Amino acid sequence: MVAEMAIVTIKSVDDIAQAVKRLNIPEFTEIHQICTPIPLRHKPQGFATLFKAIIGQQVSVASASAIWTRLEQAGLTTQAYVPRAEAEDLASLGLSRLKICYAHALLQSVLDYNGLASLQDEAVLSALT
Repeated sequence: MVAEMAIVTIKSVDDIAQAVKRLNIPEFTEIHQICTPIPLRHKPQGFATLFKAIIGQQVSVASASAIWTRLEQAGLTTQAYVPRAEAEDLASLGLSRLKICYAHALLQSVLDYNGLASLQDEAVLSALT
């Protein structure tokens, strides 16, 4: 039987070290020692981060990066400016019809984008679906 572990939010390299210690798996400990320091990839809260995650779904990292760069150059990465774009404009920048629908759904939602970070996983999933 596997013991259930609490979800831990990693906010610092010390949190990583503590998590590795709690796991108590020699292979993880060895990998951690070899790979330290592990870079943290914190993303800012808000609409743009969620929108960027949607852009990156089911495409290569290179494709997602290229699309996001075109959106940035067009000034279409914020909640204030994306609604100003027509579907054709977004498509010309690389968004599929489905991703355009998701973008519009995000814009029409009443999500508290900054508040999502403070919610438990189940509550985030519920808010997004």
